[in-house]
Order: sequence, then structure tokens, then C-alpha cells
Amino acid sequence: MSLSDLERMRVRMHCVDFLLATVEKLVERCPLKHGIIRAISCLMPSTVAKNQTLAERRMVDLVQILYDTNHISAVTADKAESQLAALMVGAKVKSHDKFASFNRSTDRLDKFCVHLIEYAELFQRYTFSLDPVTCPHSR
Repeated sequence: MSLSDLERMRVRMHCVDFLLATVEKLVERCPLKHGIIRAISCLMPSTVAKNQTLAERRMVDLVQILYDTNHISAVTADKAESQLAALMVGAKVKSHDKFASFNRSTDRLDKFCVHLIEYAELFQRYTFSLDPVTCPHSR
């Protein structure tokens, strides 16, 4: 039993229609359509290392989205932007190789960030211990 050319074409067109409908549904529900998903990429080490201007712009977008939806206050938004600026300076000067070599296929972002947080806390403790008020012998 053989299908005619017309029947083959109909089956093929039904398949194409099905695939188009499936792709449209996927794109409709895709998180990349949401601005916050694009904006949160400012926290990716590779983005910070390769294109700091883009990371800064996306951070501004992220903070604005979170502020507009009442998830953060204006003070928190300002603090987040200043902290990202400090992170970028660190990425450029101290840890550029670590930021640039981050591979999202093999590296875990949470472990990368924990290392940065531990470093920042250690730095804060170190600078705090040199405060002349709390540590008079550091003068």
C-alpha cells in the first residue's frame, strides 16, 4: 500500500503545522520573554568579565524591575548598584581570570558567588580590625 504524493504532502503539512504550534507555545511561555530573566544575567561572571557596560545596564534594569514590583526599596536598589560597581572593579583588577574563565556548563554559580562573599566578608573583617577606634594599636 503506497501513499499518493498528495497524501504525503498533507501529512507533511500537518507535521509542519503541529511543529509551528508547538514552537509558538514554547516561545509564548519562554522565560526569556520576561525582562527580569535577561536582566539577571548581569550576575553571570562571564558577563561581568567580558562586557561590564552590558552588566551595568542589565543591573540597572534588574534593580528597576525589582523596585517597580515592590520587591526592594530604593535604598536597597542603590546599595545593590554600588555593590555591583565594586564587584566589577574587583573583577577587572583582582579576579579577572576567575571571572573570565567561568564556564556555566561546568562551573556552579553558587560556589563562585560563595567564594566572592567569603572574600568580601574577610575583607570587611580585616578593614574593621584596622579601625583606630576599635583597634588603637593600628594607628
